[in-house]
Amino acid sequence: MDINEYIKTSDALFHYTKTSTAIEQILYTKKFKLSSLKDTNDPREYKFHLLSIHWSGWSEEDKMFDLQSKAISVIDRILKYECRVMCFCTNNKPTLVLSDGSSIEDEHICSEGWSKSRMWSQYGQNHYGICLVLSKKELERVLSEKESQIRAYLANYVKYSQKYGFDWEAIALDGNRLESEGVEEYSFNHVMENSEELFFRKHIDYRDEAEFRVVVFDPNKKLEYLDISSLIKCVIVGDRTHKAYISLINKMCSDINIESRRVYWDKGKSHLLLCKST
Repeated sequence: MDINEYIKTSDALFHYTKTSTAIEQILYTKKFKLSSLKDTNDPREYKFHLLSIHWSGWSEEDKMFDLQSKAISVIDRILKYECRVMCFCTNNKPTLVLSDGSSIEDEHICSEGWSKSRMWSQYGQNHYGICLVLSKKELERVLSEKESQIRAYLANYVKYSQKYGFDWEAIALDGNRLESEGVEEYSFNHVMENSEELFFRKHIDYRDEAEFRVVVFDPNKKLEYLDISSLIKCVIVGDRTHKAYISLINKMCSDINIESRRVYWDKGKSHLLLCKST
């Protein structure tokens, strides 16, 4: 499929980054580094800590605080140190979760994942950076092949809520299960069962990202980097990306048999052009 057509499909994932990161790390090594939640720029994630006052189903109150304290500590460890994420922009219209709990599709968001001006500004080095185009289908295939090396992985689209914060009642600890399953097993099960609230929900302010996210549970740190040789389809350079990098980017793209393009903004509208050295 022609790359200009491919980038319009639901299979196309877009990752905005700095030019130096794209050249020196991703394109040079053919590897993508997974990030920790504690290193994200969303305070809902990097400052998350399960509240100790929420629980349900405790059968023996004298054990309550000790088990609760241990479970909160383990859940905190899992979220901050034992899972990593990969975040991508998509062509999808984002799903909004309204204050009454109902969901709608936001029809007013730009659906072209490569042409989101705020994404270029925030993540693409103020339009001096690069947008990598990868295949969702290939990403999920590679991850499925890595399942034996990791504990688990999740992949889904993020939904955007009108409400700030978490649904604390929904993620309350269950004392009876905690006691019967044990702290470690229950804590991991609790995270997995509440994955949508913990990983795939952001505030509505972020809706224009139309994010597709992968969460990898990797306590033994075997998948800090993911080989993207088969995933990457195209490199798109920004409107301001310096010409000094163009020849190098084209050469690196040619070496891995992918195409390159350039975003050009004119009169407030974006255009996708061939990426030429001169």
